[in-house]
Amino acid sequence: KARNWLAKAREKCNSSVKVWLRSIKLEKEQKNLDEAWELSFEATKIFPSIDKVWIYAAEIKVEKGMLSEARDIYEKAIDLIKTSAKLWISYINFEANLKNFPRARSILEMAKVKIKKNVDLWLTCINLERKAENIEGALYFIAKGLQDLPDCGELWAIAIELEPKATRKTKI
Repeated sequence: KARNWLAKAREKCNSSVKVWLRSIKLEKEQKNLDEAWELSFEATKIFPSIDKVWIYAAEIKVEKGMLSEARDIYEKAIDLIKTSAKLWISYINFEANLKNFPRARSILEMAKVKIKKNVDLWLTCINLERKAENIEGALYFIAKGLQDLPDCGELWAIAIELEPKATRKTKI
């Protein structure tokens, strides 16, 4: 029933990105990936500047096991929407989930050039190094992030969390 309502809504108000995103999400949740792909492919044509449409399209390709096609979608999307932190982070996480840490780091460096002073990119950078079990790298990026964003509470919280516990003398 929801599928029919969303189809009617797409016909009536084709310019509503929310209707398209809800349609894609419904098909993804129902594991109807072919229909979800068709909708997301069409949505990328209608809304080429909306990052979430591209993210859904790439996620669908990942769910279908078409990883190189998902990578191509991310590349095309980033060429079109250079300043979307959500899009860059989704692409970085895609590569990190494949354990392709060098590529993820490379993408992250490109993102930091395109988008300045973005806390989410710094957090992604730190989390990437933690996922790669590179605590020294995470500490380095915390320090760099705090230079870039000295008033960021989230970065300070992670810096405190990753600091080694101070040795304590107990009273006897």
